[in-house]
Amino acid sequence: MDRKIYQRLTARELKGRKVRSLRALGNSLGTVPEGTIFTRRIAGVDFGSQSPTAIVEVRLDAYNRAWVMERFYKRECRDDEFVSACAELVASGVHRFFCDPSGKDRIAWMNTACQIPAARARSNSLEKREKVIRTRLANDSLIIVPPSPNLIQELSGLAWAHSRGRDLE
Repeated sequence: MDRKIYQRLTARELKGRKVRSLRALGNSLGTVPEGTIFTRRIAGVDFGSQSPTAIVEVRLDAYNRAWVMERFYKRECRDDEFVSACAELVASGVHRFFCDPSGKDRIAWMNTACQIPAARARSNSLEKREKVIRTRLANDSLIIVPPSPNLIQELSGLAWAHSRGRDLE
């Protein structure tokens, strides 16, 4: 999918929503330029019980820009599918998985039974997540790499829920 089509689909996704805490995400879409050197590669994990299981890869470059890519998003995810997705990311250079802090048992399972380098994220606070995203967007240091349709939807949902007073913790 080319960038123009992706931006048009993203604009349609955000159309009619008052995204006050995040600016329009369309300006933050980009492809990774050839030759980009990344200094760190990590992944964020949200375990799905009622919502889908999601894995997002974050690559930091020499200018501290975060290149964010949706790597896995699945409802009713089986353990073998999850482990396979994590193994592929480890093989490609991801060195740590930061997980939803409420999944303590799953984090322990990842480390011991699956040998996947997992750690508890510092916080699951909506305000902290929103601040990091808003700050990076303001500094043009957050780039969402297509195709990441579920990531775009989740980020816009984060802003939408906050503006309506919902707590997502």
